[in-house]
Amino acid sequence: GARLDTARAGEVVGALAGAAARVVDHGGMHGAFASGGDMATALVPALSAAGFAVEVEVQPLVVAGHLTGGPHDGLPFATKGGLIGGHDAILAAVAQLHAMPGTGHRARPTRDTRQRGRG
Repeated sequence: GARLDTARAGEVVGALAGAAARVVDHGGMHGAFASGGDMATALVPALSAAGFAVEVEVQPLVVAGHLTGGPHDGLPFATKGGLIGGHDAILAAVAQLHAMPGTGHRARPTRDTRQRGRG
């Protein structure tokens, strides 16, 4: 089979995180969800957050909480391991996001986001 190019894979994850961050930056999002550790690890800084405070385990290795710091401080955030959980894991995580405080979160960044994701 083809050999995995980890540098290229990292570029793809970074581009996806940047695109997702631009959607959240646009405003009106209730929360954000990331599937896979690489994606979650890339999305938190792409959102200019200092971190992610885990508050509840939705299912084993599927967690939800809030972003900390930055323009989206307090935005509900959930993540799951990429290969973790059954077919309902994402649905359970999104349902948890909807149940969390933060509805109508409309924080907008104070910086120019057009350069995000460009290296």
